[in-house]
Amino acid sequence: MALSFEKYNGDGTTRNFGVPFRYISRDHVVVSVDAVSFPVTWLNDALVQLAVAPAPGTVVEVRRITPSEQRLVDFSDGSTLTEENLDLSADQLLFIAQEAVDAVQGALVSPVFGSMALQNSSNVTITGGTIGTGVSIPALTAKADVSAVNTALAAKADVSAVNAALDTKAPLASPAFTGTATFGARPTFNGQTPWDNGNMQGVIQSEAEAGTGTTNRAWTAQRVRQAVAAYAAPLNDSRLTDERVPTNSSVTDAKVALDATVANRISLDKLRFNQGGTGSVNRSAQAKARDLVDAADFGAVYDGTTNDGSAIQAALDHLVALRGGGAVRITGRARVTTLVTVPQGCSIVADRAGPIGGIRYDNTCWWLQSPGALILSRTTTIRINNGAFLDGLLIHAPELTTRQTGAQAAAWTGTAVTLQAGASDFGVRGCTILGYEFGVAYGNGTAGISRANLERVLIDCRNGVDILGDFDVPRLRDVHCYPFTSYPLNGDTGSIPQSDLVRNGTAFRIRATGALANDWAQVHGCFSYGFLWGFDTDGGDDVTFVNCGVDYPPSLGDANNAIGFRFFGDAQNPKLIGCQVAAVKWAVYDEGSLSDSTLRIIASSFWGVTVGVLSNGRKVSISGGTSFRGFRASLGIGVEVINTGTGPVYVHGCHFDGVHTAFKQPVGSNQIRQKNNTFNGITFHHLNGNISGVSPNAGGAVTIDPFDDVVQVFTNGTNQLSFIEPVAACVGKTLTLVFRGAVTVNHNGSGNGRLIIGAGFNAANNTVLQVVSDGVNWYGVSGPRTN
Repeated sequence: MALSFEKYNGDGTTRNFGVPFRYISRDHVVVSVDAVSFPVTWLNDALVQLAVAPAPGTVVEVRRITPSEQRLVDFSDGSTLTEENLDLSADQLLFIAQEAVDAVQGALVSPVFGSMALQNSSNVTITGGTIGTGVSIPALTAKADVSAVNTALAAKADVSAVNAALDTKAPLASPAFTGTATFGARPTFNGQTPWDNGNMQGVIQSEAEAGTGTTNRAWTAQRVRQAVAAYAAPLNDSRLTDERVPTNSSVTDAKVALDATVANRISLDKLRFNQGGTGSVNRSAQAKARDLVDAADFGAVYDGTTNDGSAIQAALDHLVALRGGGAVRITGRARVTTLVTVPQGCSIVADRAGPIGGIRYDNTCWWLQSPGALILSRTTTIRINNGAFLDGLLIHAPELTTRQTGAQAAAWTGTAVTLQAGASDFGVRGCTILGYEFGVAYGNGTAGISRANLERVLIDCRNGVDILGDFDVPRLRDVHCYPFTSYPLNGDTGSIPQSDLVRNGTAFRIRATGALANDWAQVHGCFSYGFLWGFDTDGGDDVTFVNCGVDYPPSLGDANNAIGFRFFGDAQNPKLIGCQVAAVKWAVYDEGSLSDSTLRIIASSFWGVTVGVLSNGRKVSISGGTSFRGFRASLGIGVEVINTGTGPVYVHGCHFDGVHTAFKQPVGSNQIRQKNNTFNGITFHHLNGNISGVSPNAGGAVTIDPFDDVVQVFTNGTNQLSFIEPVAACVGKTLTLVFRGAVTVNHNGSGNGRLIIGAGFNAANNTVLQVVSDGVNWYGVSGPRTN
């Protein structure tokens, strides 16, 4: 039965003809009458109509011709594979193969026998060992035994009878033949195309008759068999040109050999692929298929139970040997219980372009249903090397069979992804990692790494990312550490205890130790929720955090001593730009020990915390509109200094709103320097003992830091205040004086820096006076008042 065409007999009446086979496009279906194509009207997907009914005796053929010169689907790295595209690509290959089979079978029906031709070739059947009716062979010149062949055919004899007649016939006197017979695709002989109009008519011209002048050899049965084999090649396709039928074989043997040849030749390596663009070249479909390597090609079964780790490793090693690297696709759920090392230049990728396609809360453990997954044992790891990446994978521990409680999470072990010591230019992109002690971590070793890259990664592990000794700009972008597996499956956070949303480790840790330096780490758009420490920088130079955030279950931040950003040891000149922290105890906890280093906080936001910035070691600069707001009642402190040896903490151009105490430092210290800040919901007595303090000298003068906007005035054996220095450097400055004890404030003193306040007064404890400088004197603008 034909797979790609159907023939009908014209009757002068029928115009509608069925299309009984599948096709990709209607443009691929051709309708012909006696081998002449005619346009049709499609009545539906399985029925066409000719404009005029074919005459009686004509043959109507409905045939599918699928394009074989170019593929209909172009796959590219990083694209999303859909069922529609996969089916389309497979259908194209299937249809082309079916059409090749039909062409071969049609050839066996209509072979050219030297200078003779079979008439009414559509009625000839070799399949099954019989020859159909309506067949005759014209007499051949000097062919003594042709009658025996004709007799065998007319009697519908067994193929063996025809073979016997062929094998015993005398050699033909004409046409002569010399050389080895080679039959190509649709050749033209004596101006005739042997297979025109679907009939096997024409004459094969011998090499001798073409004028080669070589010794003639007559056509024999063997030449007939070679003609049969040659015609079996699909029309216009030269790839079967050199097929030969073995010497001394029968017609039956020729058919068997031909069937084997066709079965072999319709495999992918015999089908052509062409991209179709300018400059494109033909490739075999097999070569094109090998562009994509799936772990299943090397034995991965994707049943979630059998170890597929060895198959994944074999696929990676194959790519290294074949072309120096490449991508291995994971298209199912692969169980991995053995170490997998991703070699240089290789990657393991899922058939999607990002983390798991979106978390859903539908009362199911969504991570148990996603394809492109590595179900990785906690006793092994995925190790990535130079130039190696993991892309789009879901990696989770096999123990995650239900929603995880906080207690279960606290017991997680193992490292999912190990950054190989000494490697560079490698990383993790678009992956989701769940259920380990470490999501991504530096491996043991003495060599540093360089240019680690993590992008668009979701992590729920006790510790998210731990990078040690990256001496050349590690980059973390859009990495989200969150208790995904503990979040209620129905999305209702009120249905679980808040402690389930806590992880007792660090979301992001960037560190240096000894010879393993860490330099210029760039952390952009990363987020931590529920981790005891959000971002921890322990050593390293010039780490920059941009638009990063930390949040925590609101009722637990203070009790758990949770920290947003922590800086420790030799962390040199770190920067926070546009970051925000909520619900922890300390938004920023700075214990940097380098006296020549400055922590810079710019345009950031701290809210709902207990302490905004705590300094215990170095210079700190807070500026650029950084806001401190909505701190915990009776506890909230904006900026706190706890060590008198700390470098100055400059607070400039910031906003404090609803903070219980804006500044706190040891009494009498002068480490917090603030200016041009705004306050809302804060009264000055909240500044008690927490800002710069001065005492009048014997001449009644105090010396302030021009940087300060608020100054405490203490009594120190002298209870007179007449002058404030410097004055010229403070032109235009408004200064708030908070008196700590009884002080007489004098009006109209003599000399620069005198106070012109309208009338002197006796300041009591907590009295406030605001003055402004014109560069020569200080003028009262508000007060005195007592808070």
